[in-house]
Amino acid sequence: TRVLVLLAVVFSAFDYSSPETARWIFALVPQHVFHSPTHRCPLPFVWNVLTCHFFDSSPLKSAVILPICFVFAKRLEELWGAFALAQYLGFSLALAGCCGLVYRIALFAATANAKDFFTPVRGTVGLLTALAVGMAHAFPLTEAGVGGVKLPRLLTFRLKSMPMAVVFTAIFGGVLSPVAFADAPFGTKGK
Repeated sequence: TRVLVLLAVVFSAFDYSSPETARWIFALVPQHVFHSPTHRCPLPFVWNVLTCHFFDSSPLKSAVILPICFVFAKRLEELWGAFALAQYLGFSLALAGCCGLVYRIALFAATANAKDFFTPVRGTVGLLTALAVGMAHAFPLTEAGVGGVKLPRLLTFRLKSMPMAVVFTAIFGGVLSPVAFADAPFGTKGK
């Protein structure tokens, strides 16, 4: 759990201190997965399929998502063990990264917009969703609460519904966020 959070914090700090380098090396860029962008490393950057899940474009989003990931990972590590959690996250994040890669290639093929093939993609929502699915499988009948505090019945839900709630919140929050508007001067999409 500590290694997972440490990776996310280190990748996020690297992204904020040196954004172009971090995006170039660790974000999912479809062109880098197939063709190496540098002569120093002749291998394609296939690690991007996994590393793109450990940092985000927004410091605020990272500050909200990473503590939740830590809590979920800690609970799953207690139940499954560190090695099983690492296997689960490795498989889940690799599968999510491959799906994202296929989506970006299909988008490029459908629109013939070269920007889709060269734009870096990154975000911690995939990590949060993988952990939420793990929590839903490990504790399906447990009701969600905050710090052991019982919430009103209207606000409670069982953990088996949590992955859908995470995806809905991420999509709804992403659509309404300023980053969703590419032409806005304060947005960072496509940069």
